[in-house]
Amino acid sequence: MSRGNIAIWFDPATQWYAPSKGKQGRNQTYSDAAIQCCLMIKSLFRLSLRMVTGFVQSLIKLCGLNWIAPDYTTLCRRQKHIGIDAKTLQIRAVQLTTNNVSDSQVLGDLLNQIPQNERIDSVYTDEAYDTKQCRQVIADRQGHAVIPPRKNAKP
Repeated sequence: MSRGNIAIWFDPATQWYAPSKGKQGRNQTYSDAAIQCCLMIKSLFRLSLRMVTGFVQSLIKLCGLNWIAPDYTTLCRRQKHIGIDAKTLQIRAVQLTTNNVSDSQVLGDLLNQIPQNERIDSVYTDEAYDTKQCRQVIADRQGHAVIPPRKNAKP
């Protein structure tokens, strides 16, 4: 038994780069799987997006693959909204949105992915979720909202 050791590997068969859609306009460089992988590593190790790029690139190199990690801007632009069980680190809810959808608009959809008979203790978010609607959605599930106030918040 090797306590404290962690092994991370990448399946060489993973489609790291996005397939061409054959449409006009610029294709996405990275697949959704590549973006989701980076964001899971971000959550697991509590890294900033800039740190994730370097860490993932190191892992790719250690695995002997010739892939390139997505840069900070790509991760920031394409990140999904993710709900994670704090005890097991299991992803419980994922919501893919376009750039014109605010974070606070998807909280209800995220929480609805968790069955109604399962208790939600706390919901930790960033200040983008500091709205009456988000706090109500969390209260409706008998959860505790841990949301820092927006910079322009008024009591």
